[in-house]
Amino acid sequence: MALEYPLYAHLAPGQWFFDNMTKTAILAQIHGGPEAAPAHRYKIEAFKQELSRISIDMKSRVLKVTFKGKMTAAKWAGWQLPLASKLISLIDYDMIRERARRTHELVMLDYYSFEVGVRKGVMSSREMFALLADGLGLAIQEMMPQTGVHERQWQVRVRASECPKCIEGKSYVMLGEVEVIFHHAGTHVNWPCRTCASPEHPTRFCTMTTQDAENEKKKFMCAVETTAPRGFARAGTTGCRHSKLMEYPEELLRKEGSGRS
Repeated sequence: MALEYPLYAHLAPGQWFFDNMTKTAILAQIHGGPEAAPAHRYKIEAFKQELSRISIDMKSRVLKVTFKGKMTAAKWAGWQLPLASKLISLIDYDMIRERARRTHELVMLDYYSFEVGVRKGVMSSREMFALLADGLGLAIQEMMPQTGVHERQWQVRVRASECPKCIEGKSYVMLGEVEVIFHHAGTHVNWPCRTCASPEHPTRFCTMTTQDAENEKKKFMCAVETTAPRGFARAGTTGCRHSKLMEYPEELLRKEGSGRS
C-alpha cells in the first residue's frame, strides 16, 4: 500500500474558515465558479477524487492535502488551488525540507512573517529590532526596511510556525510618543484602522466615536516590558529591555553566515 504524502498551501489574506471543518465542507469551497472552462472544472474534480484527506489549520493558516502516494502528490505540486474564490499554490514542503539539508534554504512552513511600521514618532532599524527581539522576545530571522532611507516600515520574519502569542490579535504598541503598528499581512488585507486600531477594517470604514475608539484600542495594544529611555537615540521614545542592542544584529549576521557556509 502506498504511503500517504502531504502538500501544503498558505491561505490568502482575508480568508477565514471555521475550525475543525469536515472534508466535505472544505471540498465544497473548492470550485472554479460558473464561468470556469470545462477543462478547469474537470481538473478540479480530478483533484478531489485523488486526494485522501484535507484539513485547514487556522492557527498557522495552512491547508494540508494528503494524497495516496508521492507520485500522485507530485502531479499536483505547484497547482493553483481555487479555494473560496482565491488561488493558493500547493507546495511540497517535505521535498523542500529534505533539500534544505544540503542547500540551507528556508522552509517557510517554519516561519511567520508580518509587517511593522511607525505611525507616529521616529524609530531607527536598530531601535525597532530591540523592540521586537528584546522587548517582545521574538526570534527574528530577517527584518527588511520597506521605505528606503526613511525608516518607517519593515517586513519581519520570525522563527515560528504560527503567529507568536505576544503579538497574536494585537496591532499596535505605544512607546512614549512613538506609535508602532503591526500588520499581519498573511491574515489581513489592510493595515489596522488609524481610529480604533482594529485589524478587521481600514480607517475609511470605521464608524466608532472617539471615546469608543479609545476603549477599542486597548484590546489591540501589545504589552511590552519597558525601562528608562536609555539606548533610544531620539527624544520622546521609551526603551525596551535592550542591553544587547548592538549585539543582536551582529549575532544574527554570524548565524546567517554560518548557515550558508
